[in-house]
Amino acid sequence: MNMNHHPSNRFFTIPVVMLICSLLSTPVLAQYIGFVYPAGGQRGTTVRVTLGGQKLEGVDRVVVSGSGVTGQIIEYNKKMGNQEVQLITEQLQELKRLPAAERAEPACSNTIAKIERILRDQVQNPACASIANLVIAEIVFAPDAVPGPREIRLCTKNGISNPLVFNVGQLPEISTEPMTTSSLVVLGKEEQAVRRKRRATKEAPAEMMMQGMMMESAGAPTDLGEDEYYVKLPCTLNGQIAQGAVDRYCFSAKRGQKLAVIVQARELVPFMADAVPGWFQPVLVLRNAQRKEVSYVDDYQFKPDPVMLCEIPEDGDYHLEIYDSLYRGREDFVYRITLGEIPFVTSLFPLGSRVGEVTKVEVKGWNLEESYIMPDIKDPQPGIYPVTIRGKGGLLLSNPMPYAQGTLPETFEKEPNSQIRTAQKVTLPIIINGRIDTTSKKDIFQLDGRSNDVVVAEVMARRLSSPLDSIVKLTDEKGKILALNDDREDESAGINTHHADSLLTYTLPKDGTYYLHLTDTQNRGGEDYNYRLRISEPMPDFDLRLVPSMVAIKSNSTATLKVFALRRDGFTNAISFRIKGETNSFTVQGKMAATQNVTTVTIKAKVGETVEPAILVIEGVATNGIQEWVREAIPTEDRMQAFLWRHLVPAQELRALVYNPPPPPPKQPKDKKREETQEEKKKVDFPQGLILHYNFDQWEANGKVTDRTGRNNTGQATGAGAKWTNSGKQLGGFEFSGTPGYIEVNNTTNLNPKTLTLGLWLKIPEMAAADRYLFEKQQPVGFALRIAGSGNGPEKKGKVCLMVNGKECWSDGVVTDALWHHVIARYDGQRLSLALDGTLQKNSTEWTGEISSSTNNLVIGLNRTNPTASEKKTGLSGVLDDVMLFDHAIRDEEIPVVIASTRPKFTKSQVMSRLKDLKELLDRNLLVQSFYDRKVKECEVYP
Repeated sequence: MNMNHHPSNRFFTIPVVMLICSLLSTPVLAQYIGFVYPAGGQRGTTVRVTLGGQKLEGVDRVVVSGSGVTGQIIEYNKKMGNQEVQLITEQLQELKRLPAAERAEPACSNTIAKIERILRDQVQNPACASIANLVIAEIVFAPDAVPGPREIRLCTKNGISNPLVFNVGQLPEISTEPMTTSSLVVLGKEEQAVRRKRRATKEAPAEMMMQGMMMESAGAPTDLGEDEYYVKLPCTLNGQIAQGAVDRYCFSAKRGQKLAVIVQARELVPFMADAVPGWFQPVLVLRNAQRKEVSYVDDYQFKPDPVMLCEIPEDGDYHLEIYDSLYRGREDFVYRITLGEIPFVTSLFPLGSRVGEVTKVEVKGWNLEESYIMPDIKDPQPGIYPVTIRGKGGLLLSNPMPYAQGTLPETFEKEPNSQIRTAQKVTLPIIINGRIDTTSKKDIFQLDGRSNDVVVAEVMARRLSSPLDSIVKLTDEKGKILALNDDREDESAGINTHHADSLLTYTLPKDGTYYLHLTDTQNRGGEDYNYRLRISEPMPDFDLRLVPSMVAIKSNSTATLKVFALRRDGFTNAISFRIKGETNSFTVQGKMAATQNVTTVTIKAKVGETVEPAILVIEGVATNGIQEWVREAIPTEDRMQAFLWRHLVPAQELRALVYNPPPPPPKQPKDKKREETQEEKKKVDFPQGLILHYNFDQWEANGKVTDRTGRNNTGQATGAGAKWTNSGKQLGGFEFSGTPGYIEVNNTTNLNPKTLTLGLWLKIPEMAAADRYLFEKQQPVGFALRIAGSGNGPEKKGKVCLMVNGKECWSDGVVTDALWHHVIARYDGQRLSLALDGTLQKNSTEWTGEISSSTNNLVIGLNRTNPTASEKKTGLSGVLDDVMLFDHAIRDEEIPVVIASTRPKFTKSQVMSRLKDLKELLDRNLLVQSFYDRKVKECEVYP
């Protein structure tokens, strides 16, 4: 036994480093987790678990209460917005274009696989956004870890989450593959959210069961159909119920086996704010080999989690089904089923005893080692303690049962006492341990009282796991009802939503004999319908509930918690607060007046940082000058049920995390020269003289390519090798597939400028042997822009070349790397020059004169006007976007304006959001550093 988003006229650039620093100093809202799966593991095993929640950016630790269970964070997968999906998709495309040898390196191949998996599992509209951010953690259970319920939490650098129930199990465990995020159910399209079958039936390997490892999904929990797991008893089954799903398991059993099937579901996730009735309501069905129903349960006594107690009628295979009673489901519909010939306690009698007294307690249930125990509670104090019983063979522990300790004298209810004439006489104060039996279904107690005496009659039954729904009434000796109570609201009830315990307080009108009647509201009774009845004068006292069960405090600073006082029997004294035990790291301040039931307390941290979240115990102290009350404040979570009701759900621990906040963003020193430069940039307008502009933002029918300048230099795409694509630099682009295909623009006067500027974005995946022409309008003189092939020699291959009347100018860098590059090519009547990605190239070519006119059409993406026989069979390979032609050479300071007009237009807030997304994706190893640096550089803000 144990206890326990057209070009712009102006632009300016925001200092990116300053923005990043300001993002790091932005306050983070409270961390939250809504489910953990599986919700436990067997002692001596290592298990990977998935936790779903929100506000978990920067999660770095997992904390499990108690000893013998440790964990580490493996991966964090945030629900991504469109911008984040676009960024990692672009990163994936770039990685896949790397040479095979580079892709084969573990760092690259792992990143590719991770991005592909995340994109595959990404759900744009999740059924529940508050659990759509997923954390994968690895939990290690020590072989000697004490079995039973623990609490699991996640920590970031400046916060700690709410707890969830997490179990240390005694049996081999089987866990199905975690569900992916469920999609939002749309009215009229519900079938789109139903999960479909993926594999055939599969038997769980015995060694896998014994090691408690994760198994691939064969049917349960995410599939529909007749798939099953074949399991060996005893074991613990972990699953998640998907919408419309029924999970099935098959096992062999022999006649006479006393099978206990115990479900934990509501116990794991007590309340759901967006579900009715407010929790996962499991149904269990057991069928024989002929699929005939053997047993059916959908609850256990007053608890929503079902327990099936079934004696096997014959040898053979049996099929166990579990599903939600309303066929709902999503990833937080988590369950654990423990099944086999395992110990299960159905009742204790008595339900408690007086502090310090040794009491023989009758135990009833299945597969128990003993029928009586002598509870041995260490350092007993008034309260309720969990008691577990050994099963047959002494190896397994039963479900915990609550056992009360009180301070008043105690007695047992004695039969017969169902009539006034046989009422059991009692002397106050007294606690009566009794049972409503199946015969009389009523207990009556006789007491003597004096005028103005205040009598309190309080039943403890539901709070002690008894199915009794009590009602008490007080009558005089003539049978007149003086007072009656069925239920009283109990704010300390936690997850028990049926407050079935009675409480009656009455001032006696005169001296005389009185009778207290106790029965069940539904006229039920039996060996489990046990109770403890206190009859006494008022015993003023209080309980405390602390909300929430965690606090994050800046170093050497303070934070507040809310405290609820649950006053009993007219308790009206003020309550002060202190921290229990010796600590030099924290202090608490606060006081609750006699008329208050709610207040706040302030916790001050005297340390700079805690390595792990500290465990604090806060006590409330009250006195009336004669008596002193000291009560521990129970940490709780304020949880919503079914959109409306709220409950205080107890936690095992109050955790406090002290952290050093990130430093504020550094002040940038004033640079007068830089300020003047920025001011000059603001005054730079978009250059005049744009005579052709293809932005490719929208698809056009029949290969038409519209000139956006209004000069009617509309192009026509010719050949299968040239087509519009939605993967441009910004929105759409024009893709050339290496086969014959090009854009042709009819010759006009304005397409024969004397000087010019060519501008475009390009992404060329690889270098060809022959030159590839981007622009071409020469016969043989005129102008052209090409990418050098390998035939030009190693010093020129892959570079950009501007040609004017036979003169050439080469770029310093190459562009055949499958990345987006911006090219500006200019001729001002005296010099040919290039700018690559906004940087002026060192190479330039001096030549004075005018560009010769040509009657040829302007061609984009064709090898030349007069291609060779081999060139006719090939073409440009790559994507072009925002193609521009000016009738003059733009100035150096106008180059950034032209480039900026073709980039995504960000406001300051959008830049901050983009930088935040970039940093998070980099931290999650979904971006490589060079890609990240390039994207950060692109972040420009427009007024």
